Amino acid sequence: SVLFFTFIIFSNINLSIEKLEYTLDFKKTNWSFDETNGVYYQIGVVYCTNPTNTDYQSFGIYVPKEYLTCTQSSDKYSCDINSSGKKDSFTASTAPIVMPVNTPGYAAMKAPTTYSYSTVSEFMTKGIIYLYAGCRGRYETETNFISGAPWPVTDLKSAIRYVRYNKNLIPGDKDKIYTFGMSGGGAQSCLMGVTGNSALFNKYLESNGAAMKDSDGNDIKDNVKGSQCWCPITNLDT
Repeated sequence: SVLFFTFIIFSNINLSIEKLEYTLDFKKTNWSFDETNGVYYQIGVVYCTNPTNTDYQSFGIYVPKEYLTCTQSSDKYSCDINSSGKKDSFTASTAPIVMPVNTPGYAAMKAPTTYSYSTVSEFMTKGIIYLYAGCRGRYETETNFISGAPWPVTDLKSAIRYVRYNKNLIPGDKDKIYTFGMSGGGAQSCLMGVTGNSALFNKYLESNGAAMKDSDGNDIKDNVKGSQCWCPITNLDT
């Protein structure tokens, strides 16, 4: 028998893959508008500079139209906070921000990729801002995907820090952020409530590339005003 060997020589070929670069700067020129229901929104906002999977480490944010003053450019809007805007009993500076934690069994929660008014309608009519942040979770088989604790809570904290870092571009009372969830989501909502600003998370937040300091060098916080926790999975130390 005869053996055939094929040798392929690569010369001067750059096989490196360029890594996408992410910043902590919110793009005020990237708003979309639901004119029928009066909602400005953005989806696909990556909230940290070193994500492992942006399908999860990004958020959608939904704001009643009264809180923004916008100029249209093509299919997008450039928006500034309307300090005199009012909706129901809130203003652009007093409106609370709510965050769902839909992680049954501590599963991962993908960030939204499409707009659906039905998801946010009850909050929009009451003048409440809706922050839907994805997070990593327990069950994942994707390559290069870091999962399990403490990453889900770290991701949610990173999203809150991003909003506070961009406080002058995103409306709402940044001191009145509330999480809510059921089952595994209830447990992680509970953890968001009791681990606010805990230094135990700092190394994980830094690994994420989360916002740690504001433009003046002050520490950015990740505590929430309150957490609703329906039938949470406990005991959390087990």
